Amino acid sequence: MGIGGGAVRGKAGLLSVACLLLLPAGTARAADAVATFDDLVAGTAVSTQYHNLGGPDRGLDFNQAPQPYSSGGAPHVLDVGAGTAQSGSHVAERSFQN
Repeated sequence: MGIGGGAVRGKAGLLSVACLLLLPAGTARAADAVATFDDLVAGTAVSTQYHNLGGPDRGLDFNQAPQPYSSGGAPHVLDVGAGTAQSGSHVAERSFQN
């Protein structure tokens, strides 16, 4: 290490911190997206209806459970009435059996 090497590293470190402070702040985080199932009619099989929830290709897909665990394939929307569901009155239910 040469004479003054520490000073050069110190100045480089300060320059790095200053550059970081000048970078623009990240974009604000979008609000959480929630699948409530209330937009689907009771009895509807749920599959890709929420594929783009929260933005293009950022949602979720419901697939058929692998055999031998599924007795009915994709989940279906049930109307359980207000107060039972976390929001609204619809839930999605999937039956499993062994």
